Amino acid sequence: MTRRRPRVGDEVREGNTDAIVTDVVKGVPWLRAPGREPWEAADPDTLIVTRPLAQRDDLDR
Repeated sequence: MTRRRPRVGDEVREGNTDAIVTDVVKGVPWLRAPGREPWEAADPDTLIVTRPLAQRDDLDR
């Protein structure tokens, strides 16, 4: 895990929830997780990037 500002496509952890960053609006990441509507990160500085987009192998590029 790395501590850096998340970017679109990164997998992150917010508290106990794993999610994917789907957008960044005015510096605030929007997150998505299975079974939930997208939500705005409560505190972007506490998000932990668990897998950057570049390391995700579940995408067709």
